[in-house]
This record gives sequence, C-alpha cells and structure tokens, in this order.
Amino acid sequence: MKSNIYNALKKYSTLSTVSFHTPGHKNDRFYKKFNVDITELSFSDNLSKPSGIIKKAEEDIATILGVKKSFLLTDGSTLGIFSLLYASKKWGSKIIIQKNSHISVYNALTFLGIEPIFLEQEIVNGLINPPTNASLKKALEENPDASGFLLTSPDYYGKTVDLEYAKSLTEKSGKLLLVDNAHGAHIKFTDSSNYAGNFADAFVDGAHKTLPVLTQGAILNANKDDFTLELEKAVKSFRTTSPSYPIMASIESAVKYMAKNKERLVYLKKLVSSFKSYIKTLGFGILETDDFFKIVIDCGSVCSPEKIAALLEKKNIFVEMTDGRYILLIISIFTKKSHFNRLKRALKTLKIKREEIVERVNYPTLEREISFLTAKKSKYELVFVKDAENRVLQDNLGVFPPCFPIGIAGEKVNKELINLLTEKYFGVEDGKIKVVK
Repeated sequence: MKSNIYNALKKYSTLSTVSFHTPGHKNDRFYKKFNVDITELSFSDNLSKPSGIIKKAEEDIATILGVKKSFLLTDGSTLGIFSLLYASKKWGSKIIIQKNSHISVYNALTFLGIEPIFLEQEIVNGLINPPTNASLKKALEENPDASGFLLTSPDYYGKTVDLEYAKSLTEKSGKLLLVDNAHGAHIKFTDSSNYAGNFADAFVDGAHKTLPVLTQGAILNANKDDFTLELEKAVKSFRTTSPSYPIMASIESAVKYMAKNKERLVYLKKLVSSFKSYIKTLGFGILETDDFFKIVIDCGSVCSPEKIAALLEKKNIFVEMTDGRYILLIISIFTKKSHFNRLKRALKTLKIKREEIVERVNYPTLEREISFLTAKKSKYELVFVKDAENRVLQDNLGVFPPCFPIGIAGEKVNKELINLLTEKYFGVEDGKIKVVK
C-alpha cells in the first residue's frame, strides 16, 4: 500500500521549482533538505476538504486501524481532545473522566463549559491506578445525566482501562465511550485485545509519541456515525488552516510501516523482556504495566532517578521522564538491540551511591469543596503556598511531564499538597497559587 502524500511530496522535491507560495523559506538555504514542506497546490489536496491524496490517505489509515473514519491532525492530540469534547456536548454537558487525565482535557472542559465527574481511583506504588470496573459502573449509575466516558488508556505509564467492560456499560445506557489513546497509537499493532478501535465510539491517537511520526502528528478516529458528524464539525472549527504536509506524510507512512512490520514488533517485545530481566540483576525494580512500549524502572532504594538520569545524559542517553521514584523509557519500532545494549552498559558502569529513597507522594488525597467549573469561574487571589492550607484551588496544579494535575480546581489544599509543591509545578508562580477568593 503506497504512501499517497509522501509520494506526491517526493516527486515535487525532485523538480527544479520556483516557489511563489508559502512557506517563506522557499526551500532555500538549509531548508533544501526539507523541500517537501509545501502548501495547498494543484496536486497536494486540501486537509480542510480532502478530495485527493489526503482523502485517500485518511481512507487507507481508517482501513488499517479498523475504524469507520480517520482524520489526520497536525496540531497534536490536543486538537483531538478538544474535538471529542466539543462533539460530546450534544449528548450532555457533563462527562466522566479520570483524575490523571491530560491537561488538555481540563483545558477543553474549561473552554467548552463541560463539568467533569471524577472516577474513583486508588494510588498504588506511588501511581494512580486506572479505574476499576466497579468504579466505572458506579460513576455511570450515579450520573445518568453524563454524556458518557472520556477514558485515558493507556496512561503515561502504560496502564490501561478495561475498555470492553466500559463499552458494555455505555451500550446499555446509550452513552458515549471516548478514549484518549494519545500514548497508544501502536496498540493496534501490539495488543489488539484492548485496542480502543475495537470499543470506542471515537478516540485520538498521539501518533508522534510512539510511531515514527513527526512531532504534532496525530489521528482522530471515529466509529459512531452520528457522533462522527459532530466530530467533523469540531475538527474544522479547531484545526489550523495551514497544516504541515511533512507531518501528514509521516503519519500515513508510519501507520503503513507499522502494518507491514509486525514481525519487528514481536522481536522488539523480546528485547524489552530481556532488558527488564537484566536490569533487575542490577537491583532495580520494574513496574509491570499493560504496554511494553513503556518501560518503567523502579529505582526503589537504589538511587534518586533524577541522579541516574543526569548520569545517563553524560553518556548521551536521554530518558523520557523521572518522577522522584520511577524512570520512564518510551520505545518505538525503531528502537534497536544496540540501544538496549548501550543502556545496559551505562547502568552497569554508573557509579551510583546507594541511598535511602524517601517514598515520594505525587498524588495527595484532596477533598472536593466545590465543582470544577464553579471554581474555574470564581474570582481568585494569589497566596503563598505555605499559607494556602484549607483554601480552595481556583486552578489546577501539576507537573510536565506527565502533564496531568495533582491538585484540581475546586479541591481543598492540605498539608500533604503544600509539602509537595515547588516551582517546577505548573500553577505555581513565584511561590504562589490561585485560590478561590
């Protein structure tokens, strides 16, 4: 199956062209190597109303992913989240979500005036667990006016929700099952048993996170006809009118590459298993999750993960994230055995001073005082973190990455939260936070 967009760009790049169109670099100077960065020309179709190569690319992607409709996004998964929630308003002005939903979910809820209903979730081994089936059932039963679920699966650490069970609940109640699959664009090719496309009415893939796709490349997918109509309106409302052709081409090519190289993924899974076994011999723990593209190293009492990451960087090895206890590695189909070997050697030879690690708490238990939207609409004042106990948050507090809040608007500040907050958290500016006035 050919890559329609890439082939058109490749042909264009071989021509001796004179550009009287955007972009302004005109494929000159060092941009010569990027001379597939073009605009809407006679042959290149138009993402706002596809009828040529883009239309064919979207149709091919939908066929491979097993969905009814796919939209190419060059604005990242955030555009997909905004579109999902915008379209959901026809089904209701409330929606059930996880507390560890991405910050884009909270931004969209605020912008669109949708009230979140929070699922009950346990904190285990310093991480928020996905909601249980009992939690899903209870939330839907207690909130019959909600439009349905917007679930994050897999989450940043590779943990997933039972989407088949969630679908059984929404089918019975006539509600929506929407999925933020931003970290799971590869799941179709690695674990189809809990793939969002088998169950969700619509979902967004952050293709650039785990597929060989340029940054900001994403895909919005839909399976429910009447919802798809609303989704199309939403996408047209929020997306840029100047989409990147290289990003679009990379999305189409990557999906087709994944579909053609499933044996590589089987081999990759074996490499991951071998690597996990090896680092356990060095004293590290492994947090077992549902997604082998996420390797979560538990530093336990070995050493601060931040110190380990800093030492690795001196050897030009860069990790995705550290969070005070864990190191997160994200792999892709292009991760090689040599990459794992280099990391193994580095970890083995690092001169790590053993130290006692204080159990970090990233997710304090806070009581909700007022609703999320009520708090966001309230007047606020800035107070020093140390003086904020028992005040109600007017805005969210969290850290990038993993880009979800630890304190949510409408919740009451306690000592546990105060002891955690530093300037690295979003929502903290010059030692102050926003609280309801």
